[in-house]
Order: sequence, then C-alpha cells, then structure tokens
Amino acid sequence: MNNIHALEIHSQGTIADTYITSYGEVSSLYAYPPYEQNSYAARLRDLQAVDNALDRDVLTTALSAYNERVNPHEAVRDNIALLKRKDSVVVIGGQQAGILTGPLYTIHKAISILQLAREQQEKLGVPVVPVFWIAGEDHDLAEVNHLWIPSGAGQPRKLALGRDDGRKLSIGRRPLAEDDVATFMRHVADAHPDTTYKGKWTAHVQQLAVGAETWSDWFARIFHALFAREGLVLIDLAAAEFNGVAAPLYTQIIAQNEALDEAVCAGTNRLTSHGYEPLVDVFPGQAHLFIEREGERSLLLREGDTFVTKDGQASYSPSELIDIAHSGEPRLSSNVVTRPLVQEYLFPVLAAVLGPGEIAYWGQYSAAFSLFNWRMPILYPRLGFTLVERDVAKYIEDFHLSPEEAMFRMADKRTNWLRAQDVLDLDSLFRAFKRELATLHEQKLQQLAPLFGDATHIVEKNRTRMLREVDYLERQAHRLFRRKHDVPLKQLKRIEASLTPQGFLQERVHNVFSYVNQYGWQWLHSLVNEPLDLTQQHYMVHL
Repeated sequence: MNNIHALEIHSQGTIADTYITSYGEVSSLYAYPPYEQNSYAARLRDLQAVDNALDRDVLTTALSAYNERVNPHEAVRDNIALLKRKDSVVVIGGQQAGILTGPLYTIHKAISILQLAREQQEKLGVPVVPVFWIAGEDHDLAEVNHLWIPSGAGQPRKLALGRDDGRKLSIGRRPLAEDDVATFMRHVADAHPDTTYKGKWTAHVQQLAVGAETWSDWFARIFHALFAREGLVLIDLAAAEFNGVAAPLYTQIIAQNEALDEAVCAGTNRLTSHGYEPLVDVFPGQAHLFIEREGERSLLLREGDTFVTKDGQASYSPSELIDIAHSGEPRLSSNVVTRPLVQEYLFPVLAAVLGPGEIAYWGQYSAAFSLFNWRMPILYPRLGFTLVERDVAKYIEDFHLSPEEAMFRMADKRTNWLRAQDVLDLDSLFRAFKRELATLHEQKLQQLAPLFGDATHIVEKNRTRMLREVDYLERQAHRLFRRKHDVPLKQLKRIEASLTPQGFLQERVHNVFSYVNQYGWQWLHSLVNEPLDLTQQHYMVHL
C-alpha cells in the first residue's frame, strides 16, 4: 500500500516502552524478545515439548458450537479444524465487548492477530490460528456502553446504549434489548453525515442485534461481519458453550490459591524493583477469582481456609468452590491475574497480542506462570494505526506539516502559524499604545495637579477607565484578526480533532464505523491483508 507509512510514537517512559525498545532491561520479567524470529521458533519448540493442558477435542467442540452461533464461516471452521492438529498453535488477543466494537484499538488488535498469525505460519511451517478473546465475563458496563463520534473540528459526541443499572452483571450475560438498540442506532445514524455507505452499514449492524441474546453476542456478530472471512476464531468464556471448560484449572487455582497469591506478589515486587509502578493492585488475601452470586459478580478474597466475597455476604470452603467449578454453571470467572493463566490452559499460545497496559501488568505474572509449570508466551505489542481522512490529508499538505507535527505538535504549529499571519504584530502594537497613553496621561495630569490636589482617586479612576477601553479595543482587534483567519484555523483544529481527539491517540477515542461511514470497508480489508513490517509499532494510513 502506498498510503501507509510507519510513524514513530515517542516513548512515555513506561515499562511497555522499555519492553519494546530495550527488552534486555526488563527481560527478567518476561520470557521472549518480541521482535526476534528466534523467539517464535523457541516458543514453538517449548510448546511441542509439553502436553497441552486441555484436551483439544474439548476446546474445538466448544469453539465450533459457539462460532457456529455467532461467527459461522468456512474460513473459521477450517481454522478450528486446524486446532485439532497437535502441531498447531495460536496467536491470541482480546478486548472487552464494546458497543459497535468500541474504540479503534480493538480493531487494531484483531488486525495485529491476523497479521502475526499469517506471518508466523509462513515462517514456522505449522498451522497458526488467529483467535480473538471476547472478555464477556467483565462486568464494568460504563467501559463498554458508549462510543464517541467525531464532530468535524469540534469535540466528539458521546452516545450510550441504554442506562447503567448499577448491576455487576457480566457483559456476556447482560440481555440485549432490541428497543434500546433501535433507539441507539437512530442516534448513531443521526450523528453521522449522510454518505453512500451510511444506510447500508447502520441497517446491517442493527440487523445483527436481532436474535443476539446478550451484549457480547452482538459484539461477536459484528466482529463476524468484519473478520470472519479472514478466519478469525472467537471465544467468549461467558457464553454457555464454554461452561465448564476451565473447571480443571479453576480447581488448581483454588487448591494452590495461597501459592498463587504469593507468586503474584513476588512478581509485583520484582517489577517495582525495576522502578515501575504496578498497574494491577495486589495485596495478600486475593483469590484472583470472581463468583456469580444472585446474578452479579463478586470478587473473592481468602480468609484462612475460607473464601469470602468482598462484601462479606457469602463464604465458601475450597471444596464448595471446586464443586461450583465443576457444576456446569458459569459461576466462577477469572480476574485480570488469572485470565492469562486460563488462556494458557485452553490454548497452545505462540504469542499473545497485547496493548501497552497489558504488557505492563503481565510483567507481574512470570512467577504465576511458573507455579503451573508454564512459561509466559511471547507478548507481541499490538500494531497501532492513525487513519487520515482525505480532507485532513489535504490540510496537512497545505500547511506543510510532517506526520509527527500533525500528530504531536499541533498546538505549537497553530500558535506559530497564527503568529506568522500577524503582520501588524498586535501584541507589540497594543503594548506600545498602552505605554504611550500612560506616559501622555501622566504628563497632562502633572499640569492639572494644582487643580485636583489630594483627589488622586479621580486621576486613578480615569487612568483605569482609559486602559480598560484600550483592552477592549485590543480584544476586538484580536477577534477580527481571528475571524479573518477563521477558515485556516478551523482546518488546523480539524487536523487535531481527527488525529488526536481530546488529546489522545485517535485509536483510543474514535470508532471504526465512523470511517466505514465515509469510506466503506475496503480500507479495513487492505490493512488486514497487506503485509506489514511487524517490528513497527504505529502506522499512519491515508484513506
């Protein structure tokens, strides 16, 4: 593609930045350098040297049933069949089930999974299956119930689906109301400009909600529309098809809970010794599991030989929890610590595709992997993309901006551009005006001093009023100056609002369908299928 170019994202000094640019400094926290092909060959040998923890027939049966329901496609079926082969491995990553797929980085993660799986299948000569993990067990509705829609040069508009009822109900079991979807999609359609694509994609996305029982089912169906033909296999442990598949691992987690807790604390201490603040708050007594009670998820803590809910309203013996794990009911679920372990138990993971925050907190988990006689997989930093709309690309060219300036230095560029247009040098002009006026005022009042005598307050009041009028004149001059340059200023703001909305990378705010609305689907398929240099972290894509 001639319209895609690598872009350097400046280091923020995070552990993820160090992992990417100076792996050796944090190598004791991880297992494999992410950008060396030797790592993938070594990881493959490590996987082949041990028996997979889970019977692959159990896994593929569940995957087949679930994907036939939400993600049916010949390419998906073929990839699930490949997972039955003992030499096959997976590239996996996941995200919460955001409305209409959530922020763009969710899409970027799926692209990264597909790109890396294809590359490594060619290089290693074994089947590498791309898998996307839908975090349907998560219950934080406020994180997934809304999206931001661009608004030209202004602030993006926030739209939310339904109302937050305050219940800690897993997104994968939260009922999806078709009336709420219809209302939401009307607002979404109204918020987007009319294009040749709008009617088709909005109708299709709304139709995908028909028959979807839960929020994450709708997410999965949309992902099917985007990626099924690429063979992306979906998994959502909140779905009924996966009831009980992780029960043997939950049994081990319960039985070794104190040792797991100690391992995570030890890994966290090792991370802090490298000078980094942990993103996951750990403390002794965490069970690292949730239990569903009365329809809501409750975090479990450990008190002696007993497990108690965080609110203290229920307690369980280890044997009771193990019985619950094997009951076939989806009551136990992982937290941010144990989810990577469940993933490792279920799949032969060649590489996990992660965002910067995930790379950071996985740095706390190496000892936890060792506890189960596993080695942490390769952590591949997901690709990032900044999509450049056609009008934005023209403005960047018109103002002679480099990609880095357009992305990261727009405030300075806007100030400098405006200053260059100020041939009158209004600031200097009005400073001189005020200085000369004050001098003249002082000179004339000296002549009037015999008349005013001690009534100096009249003099000062007069001086203040005069300068206030000059201030007013200065404000009006600046207002007229800005009005004269209103169009180019809006163009500069448009660049900033598009590429770094609200001061964040575009991928953290905007949604994929805002770009589908303008340009259709082909650009997305091109990003999936165009071979990319996977040692780069970020690309600028001209649409």
